[in-house]
Amino acid sequence: MPKRKCLFSDDYTKEWSFIKRGRNDYEAFCSICGFHISVSHGGKSSVKDHIQSKNHKTKLSVASTSRDISTFMITQCTAEDMLICAAELTTAYKVVKHHQSFSSLDCTTKLNAVMYPDSSIAAKQSTARTKATAIIKHILAPHSIAQIKTEVEKVPFYGISTDSSNHEAEKLFPLLIQYFTEKEGLQIKLLKIDSLPNETSDTITSFCIKSLQDQNIPVQNIVAFSGDNTNTNFGGRDRYGVNNVFFKLKEILSKDIEGIGCPAHILHNTASTAADVMSIDVESIVLKIFNQAFLIEKQIKKIEKSVITIVEVKNVLQDTKKQLSDRLINKYLGNQTTQLYNKLKNEGTINTSQSETFDKETGDFFNTAICYLEQWTEPMTKFDVFAWMILNDIPQWQQVEETTKYLNEKDIGIEDSMYEEFMYLKSFIECEISDEWKAKNMEAKWKHFF
Repeated sequence: MPKRKCLFSDDYTKEWSFIKRGRNDYEAFCSICGFHISVSHGGKSSVKDHIQSKNHKTKLSVASTSRDISTFMITQCTAEDMLICAAELTTAYKVVKHHQSFSSLDCTTKLNAVMYPDSSIAAKQSTARTKATAIIKHILAPHSIAQIKTEVEKVPFYGISTDSSNHEAEKLFPLLIQYFTEKEGLQIKLLKIDSLPNETSDTITSFCIKSLQDQNIPVQNIVAFSGDNTNTNFGGRDRYGVNNVFFKLKEILSKDIEGIGCPAHILHNTASTAADVMSIDVESIVLKIFNQAFLIEKQIKKIEKSVITIVEVKNVLQDTKKQLSDRLINKYLGNQTTQLYNKLKNEGTINTSQSETFDKETGDFFNTAICYLEQWTEPMTKFDVFAWMILNDIPQWQQVEETTKYLNEKDIGIEDSMYEEFMYLKSFIECEISDEWKAKNMEAKWKHFF
């Protein structure tokens, strides 16, 4: 009577995890060797004989020092994995947001694990310098650019601005894009920053246009360019000349655009120019006259805010000029200065000639400052057509018509529905106008209206 054949048993797999069922019930399969073992005659003994074979031992040795290819496969993210990713993205974003050093992350990640020992997220987060740099360059930056492109596609026009910044031997040029949305208000976004070989008007113009074209942002929607009040950017105060960025942008776009200089520099240069008429070295005693310069310093802080319009800038400059004029008319130098000056005259410490020189130079200081401001604010008078948009008073249709005329001259189309929208705005302002409303800036008012 022939001997009965042996069958594969699941007990083999329980004893050796790498032994599986073969192609039929009479075979076992070794996942390490990729070899089928016949168990029909020897049963378990056949499996043991294979395990003791030289071939199996060699492949077992190789497998023990090698990682399974599945470890390199992308696995499904768990809820905890998503939280870890969010923490790492937030950490990288924080570095950019607050202009921190990337090197600090080498310490921060380890410190978080120590400070929060009960947090598995802090323990598993690994956003050191190298990883954070990769996250910022390849995730956050492309996402930011994509957002800008999406928003700019929805607005009919925008402005651009640039400025040079020395970073050791490099000349870095950021390109900012400015636009207004009904939901978010005035937006100023960094589109690109690059190192340029020089600061010529041709190089800067090419950088601005190419950066926009590379992102498929329509350059024909540019309506304004802003930058420092340099000859390279504008060709001087009166915007003359052809060898400057402003002129070359208009030439490329084949249309007229607005050129806006830096108002903070105007105020700074006002103080500097006025100080030059005095016989003393103001720079050497600047700390002693800080209170006198505080008027201009305070106004500079106002216009350094990112959310401010050209209409508000013009008002700040006009307000500064008025305050200087009032001080000149009233011969007001500040309480402490006036008291000390009168004391020195009464005590005879300064003679009549010195007193007359002091009076003349302080008058010259104010006159020079006022004259400088008048010269640099005169080009801004064309923006008076937008003055009503501050919405401190109920707007009138005649004011809006002047604005419409200006925009039409710039080839910016206005829809016929504007009149109905104006009437709605007028009714809205009539209900909202108050001291609290007037205290808001222009951007906040329009956001509220929309």
